[in-house]
Amino acid sequence: MRKWILIIVVITSVIVLVATVVFGLTASWLIRNRQGMALANEGYAAGFRGDHDDAIRTLTAALQKPLLTKQRGDVYVNRGTARNWKAQFQDAIGDFTAALRDDPQSANAYTGRGYALYRTNQIDKALADLNQAIRLDANSGFAYYYRGLIFYNHKEFERALGDIDEAVRCNPESADPLILRGLCYLGINDLDRALASFDGAIATNPRSADAYQHRSHAYARKGDWEKSKHDAEQAIHLKSASVSSASIESPATSYGVLFDQENLAYLAGDYDRAIDLANQMLSVKLKPAQASLVTMRRGISYFAKGDLNHALQDYNEAIKFNPRNETAYCNRAGDLEAQGKEKEALQDYAQAINLNPKYVLAYLYRGSLHRVRGELNEAMVDVTKAIELNPKEARSFVERARINLAKNQAEPAIADCATALQLDPKSIEARVDRAKAYVMQKNYALAAEDLKGIENANLAKPDVAMNDLAWFQATCPDARMRNGRRAVEAAMKACELSYWKNWGYIDTLAAAYGENGQFDEAIKYETLALQMVNSRTVRTKMEQRLGLYKQHKPYRE
Repeated sequence: MRKWILIIVVITSVIVLVATVVFGLTASWLIRNRQGMALANEGYAAGFRGDHDDAIRTLTAALQKPLLTKQRGDVYVNRGTARNWKAQFQDAIGDFTAALRDDPQSANAYTGRGYALYRTNQIDKALADLNQAIRLDANSGFAYYYRGLIFYNHKEFERALGDIDEAVRCNPESADPLILRGLCYLGINDLDRALASFDGAIATNPRSADAYQHRSHAYARKGDWEKSKHDAEQAIHLKSASVSSASIESPATSYGVLFDQENLAYLAGDYDRAIDLANQMLSVKLKPAQASLVTMRRGISYFAKGDLNHALQDYNEAIKFNPRNETAYCNRAGDLEAQGKEKEALQDYAQAINLNPKYVLAYLYRGSLHRVRGELNEAMVDVTKAIELNPKEARSFVERARINLAKNQAEPAIADCATALQLDPKSIEARVDRAKAYVMQKNYALAAEDLKGIENANLAKPDVAMNDLAWFQATCPDARMRNGRRAVEAAMKACELSYWKNWGYIDTLAAAYGENGQFDEAIKYETLALQMVNSRTVRTKMEQRLGLYKQHKPYRE
């Protein structure tokens, strides 16, 4: 009996000891778990207020504590998100992968890892993760947004719009999807919808500098320079106000502000200031892609000033910084074309298209050069391709109309001009070219109707309009359409608006003086224009006109 009592006592003691140990360990685990969750919550709060360094530090400490599987997965997701904000993308990928080991159904982990993979240029893997996030959560607004961003950057604008619409549905309080939607509409040249999207972004977040900046670009493309300038100024004000006077001195912060100021100066026609601001940006260390963009934009300002050599140097430098900058190749082609180096220009247009087979403007400009060179079949192929890629670009239809005019095909030229005017009712080029086509058909009443009121219209590009009108009134084969006095007035206005830096306008002024019987003036200005031109093709035609003026004969198209 005593033996059994002893056995029971021993067993009871063991049970009590084990229970004590288990209770102690459990209590210790719970205490440490509570400490871990306190750190986790502190880290979540730091991330919410934007202190991502503190978030990473605190969440790392939380992971040293015992956590439940779901808790640990949430901590990894939040630390990965903070690392994404800090551009520590490889570390972020590791965190989201760890989170998915704990919770394979975490849509947030797939979304965060998809973004980090996108930023490390692992596009296929990024799309796979974002697709999975959307399968797991049809209301994953960020997954739709990031997938739309990838499609946008690959210029798949229509495909991107579907995702961005879903992102707007999921996050109607966010301005970012509305801004991205506006950029997609800019990509397909739907300027009205782009403006509506940027309007929505500004209504959602009136302090969004990006929304104002992009709306400024949209207004500029519509030719509404006053609204464009207003929005650019607002963007600069908001960006300047969003940083402290101390932090604005840092290169990362000042770059964005200076870039906006440079854009505003260019829009205002203050090219010297734009060049100075570009120099300020280039005085600090920039990423190669940034340096390429800034150098290229400085070249654009030099080109606008008529300084083709400095512009060419900048385009060369931009390409050295980023050999895949297709816009730099396209701009360099325009510079080479202006210098008469047409074969080199064609090579650069081809390289721009090789880098971006959907580059509408490269096809359009190359087509225009082919037309000037008399290569009408090649011109038609390029411009038709531009229209196929973007059927809402009015300039492409104007250019195709000019090719048809060169082929003496009035009817298709009239149709293309009509389409251009539907897309851009302010297109004076379309009105003048349609008038030329009507004259070709001997339909003088309709030609006169197209020309009516051009001088007094509210023009987006008055220099272009005055030049086209003057050329038509000076060189039209039909006397009923010619008016030498008015041609001189319009051509003189075009030259003044362009500060006498556009040889084409000066050539038009010479033709206007020739029509007006002032042949000494015609010779003077044709000679001046010839001094500004290097293109052999263009010079040959201008020399023929100069020969006519010396014989006291006007030029007729």
